[in-house]
Amino acid sequence: MQALTLLIALMALSASSDAYHRVCYYTNWAQYRPAGAKFFPENIDPFLCTHIIYSFAKIDSGNKIAMFEWNDDQMYARFNNLKQQNPELKTLLAIGGWNHENGPESPFSRMVRLAASRKVFTDSVIRCSINYAFIINNYSMSESWI
Repeated sequence: MQALTLLIALMALSASSDAYHRVCYYTNWAQYRPAGAKFFPENIDPFLCTHIIYSFAKIDSGNKIAMFEWNDDQMYARFNNLKQQNPELKTLLAIGGWNHENGPESPFSRMVRLAASRKVFTDSVIRCSINYAFIINNYSMSESWI
């Protein structure tokens, strides 16, 4: 019985090791830190994490995904260039953040209210994912998906 328990435990351990994910965050405001603490996408070790999340994008007044910072489009490209060093790396884009929900109405609540606004948002997320090489549901997106 002990041998069977040990065998099952070893099988479970080996099965779970294949599903190991180390998820890391990169914040777009790291570029504004004081000298010596500034951090850019090129400073990330592309082999440290299995997944890296770029934080943050926002939902604009038209219910589309939008950049938070003036240079996020450039930073997205620099961030996703890490996949040239590690093709197994998965990069994702987080939407929201501390300041996102400030104001009289939550952008998320406004966006989900109507099917039409959800469609606008979804289409913009797909377009952004393709344009900047982020992944959706563990798949890299390409024009063939649209």
